[in-house]
Amino acid sequence: MVTNLIHYRVGDAVEWGVVADAKITPLQGSYPSTAELITTGEQDWRAARDRAPAHRLDAVTVLSPITTPCRVICQGANYRQHAIESGMDPDARAFNLFFDKTDAAVTGAHDPVTRPAHVRLLDFEIELALVIGRRIDAPVTITDADLPGYVFAVTIANDLSARDVQLPQGQFLKGKSYRGFCPRHVLESRHSRPSQTRHRCLNAHISVPRYFRWAHDGIAP
Repeated sequence: MVTNLIHYRVGDAVEWGVVADAKITPLQGSYPSTAELITTGEQDWRAARDRAPAHRLDAVTVLSPITTPCRVICQGANYRQHAIESGMDPDARAFNLFFDKTDAAVTGAHDPVTRPAHVRLLDFEIELALVIGRRIDAPVTITDADLPGYVFAVTIANDLSARDVQLPQGQFLKGKSYRGFCPRHVLESRHSRPSQTRHRCLNAHISVPRYFRWAHDGIAP
């Protein structure tokens, strides 16, 4: 079963809730961070699915469901055509391209983005983002069987890039980490097996376990 979790502001209050049919049922507990929601909020959000909603989605301000501080690890050239467009041979790649965005870039899905005055080539890419729900502090091998114990949810992220900084300077972190360069939407928490989930994104079929294993081959989030 899928639960859509939302982080939002209504009046002066910042709350978490379950959203369905453009209506929000608030959670009863207080969760200052996404980590606390993941570790202590499950009974709360499961119970909220059976209560009546209290807010319309269009009456609240949607916040990033990923609170900061956090770590944002990205995979570059993450589907075949993108690799070709980047001048790579997708059949002869000996490694996968990873880079970070700083958490200063994290923002809500509908927040305005200010283009830095010196940036002329502002680009965007819609990405599938995995929300890790378990602490990883050492190299680990993830299998299809234990994947659900690591991936808490998926969400949609917008990977904004200052290409005229990133490409000529060769600096992914700098070109992709300006404030507001990583908007996030609601969390889609799947209580079915995410290893059997395939998403179509940017004309590419993305297998969740395959990309997750690549991303955590010795990289600590």
